[in-house]
Amino acid sequence: MKKTLNILAAACLAVASFLITEPVHAADTGIWAGVGNGTGTLSWAVVPHTGKAVPASVTPALPVLTYINATSDTAAGKVQFYTAGKPCFVNNTNLGTTAYVNITNSMTQAASGFNTNGGIILIYHKATGLFDRRILGAAVSGTNLVTTVATTNALQDVIWPLTTSGNIPVGVATKELNGPGIYAGEPGKPLVFEITGGTNSSINGACARFFSAGQ
Repeated sequence: MKKTLNILAAACLAVASFLITEPVHAADTGIWAGVGNGTGTLSWAVVPHTGKAVPASVTPALPVLTYINATSDTAAGKVQFYTAGKPCFVNNTNLGTTAYVNITNSMTQAASGFNTNGGIILIYHKATGLFDRRILGAAVSGTNLVTTVATTNALQDVIWPLTTSGNIPVGVATKELNGPGIYAGEPGKPLVFEITGGTNSSINGACARFFSAGQ
């Protein structure tokens, strides 16, 4: 896996080298490379909003996808991108399907954004730098988010509601795209994308670069 990611990062940097008009220090190139989580009916990936891949010089960073290779086995197969809404923060460590968060009781589920897009949410675990994609079953009393599958949440973990945005049609095929900017996320937020299928869907590889929001 590590070798695959290194190859992806090198390819991403090679493409980027033709696009850079000013000198860029190696530590500030901001290259992310990854593969999808899972295969089969669903494969998803996240370009992170923070971490080693994100240079401090471009924080908050604008994530820009520069390469993707994805497979689907359905005619309607597509790479679906998501926009991350206003986040909330976990305020009590727990293991289970309930996340205790800092949304005030005066905020309705609709106002906080945690009722859209079939209840898909993204959880960032601050201690490990890992993400979980979950389905929201309910938002209770404005301070509890109940998911359909358990997760381990810790103090100050971040949770975003996700809404669908753009997409790349794939169909029954493997599609590969590369270029200076295939899809751009939002500054300071993770860029989430996925592909679904019958029994064979996969994000085989993806690369992204980070830019200053004002660049």
